[in-house]
Amino acid sequence: MNDDFPNDISTSCLITVNGDPLSANFETADDKDWFRFDVEPYQVYQIQTADYRFATGIYDQQGDLL
Repeated sequence: MNDDFPNDISTSCLITVNGDPLSANFETADDKDWFRFDVEPYQVYQIQTADYRFATGIYDQQGDLL
């Protein structure tokens, strides 16, 4: 089964801030999907998931956990 989104910082999936919701699937038990979004300094962003267990962290552009 093909993966719908990459599982590392090479992801090409850009989420638009204040854009349409995004849907993703877990193809295997160990699947990870990474998404990218651009932010502006000194702004506050709220990230919402359908299930908190699926949000495991926010990483910078080098892949370091913030």
